Amino acid sequence: MYNELYAFESIRDTIVNVHLRGRLDANRWSLDQSSYGFYEAFNKIKNEWGYSGLFTVEPDGPREESLFQSFLEAMRSLKKA
Repeated sequence: MYNELYAFESIRDTIVNVHLRGRLDANRWSLDQSSYGFYEAFNKIKNEWGYSGLFTVEPDGPREESLFQSFLEAMRSLKKA
C-alpha cells in the first residue's frame, strides 16, 4: 500500500482520485505495517506532489456505530493536516 507510494510519483499528474485507507486510532488516522504515517502520506501527496484532486477515505477495521464520532473527528483532522 503506502510502502509503494514512490511508484506513483512519476504519474502523479494523471491521478484523479486518491483512496486512503487507515485505521481509526482515537480521533485520528493511523497506518499499520507501513513506512509512512497516515498524515505523512496524506501531506506528501497533497503538498509535495501538489495534488488537489479527490481524496476518498476508508476506515480499516471495525465499522461500529459507536465509532462514528471518532470517524467524524478523524475526517476533521484531515482539514488541519
